[in-house]
Amino acid sequence: MELVKIAHISDLHFGTDNQQPDDVGAWTRGPAAEQPFQRADISNCFSILAQGLYSLTVPFPLPNFTYIIAWKPPAARKLPEAQRFEGAAGKNGQTFAKVFFEALKGTELESYLPHVSLYVPAGQRLRRVGHLPDTDSSSAMPAEYLELGEAQPVMTRAWWGEVPVREQRDTDSRDNLRQLGFLDAETALIALPVRVDLTGETMQPWGVVRLGLMGKDPKAYTLLQAENGNVLRQVLLQPMLKLLAEAGLKDRPGTA
Repeated sequence: MELVKIAHISDLHFGTDNQQPDDVGAWTRGPAAEQPFQRADISNCFSILAQGLYSLTVPFPLPNFTYIIAWKPPAARKLPEAQRFEGAAGKNGQTFAKVFFEALKGTELESYLPHVSLYVPAGQRLRRVGHLPDTDSSSAMPAEYLELGEAQPVMTRAWWGEVPVREQRDTDSRDNLRQLGFLDAETALIALPVRVDLTGETMQPWGVVRLGLMGKDPKAYTLLQAENGNVLRQVLLQPMLKLLAEAGLKDRPGTA
């Protein structure tokens, strides 16, 4: 059975009207592979049909293999407002985190006694500039600097614009949870991008808010399920808008 894939990639996804042949290609991933990889025989099945239009035709696809058309994403655009927010958060990050923390009171998440941390970009890493509740113990706070990538999947996905939730699982060891960024006594992590989207185009978040939840309140538990993602976003929207207002951005539309 032949596999045929067609992809139309607009200029918006490239961030340029000058797409190059090497910007798009075919990849595959087998059942034992963690990451996709390229193979010559699969690359030979890839065709450029027209500007922005591509096809992948695999005559004999292997069972349990995934075949992918992939392209280089556009470089994230940093707005001037983002730079101003980063500067303000560097000076007032603790205040911004406190505003978010206080705004969670009265919501379903209050019963989880959450840790709230605010991170802003620092080169290829994220730097913590605020954390609530106040503590003098470094072990009761997440790391000051976080490397983006596989080692920090929750924070990295938020940096990509998602609102990921990672609950503690019965199969998780304490070492595994620490590697994922959990603090002792935390049972779930939520992260969300700090971002004001004015155009709908790709843009880099201004920072990331990390929520470390403790306990398992049955009423709040349903919020963490994937099917309730939109409800969770609504709960987090007002705290985010209050944080942005504290940063002097209250008149701009916000997305979390």
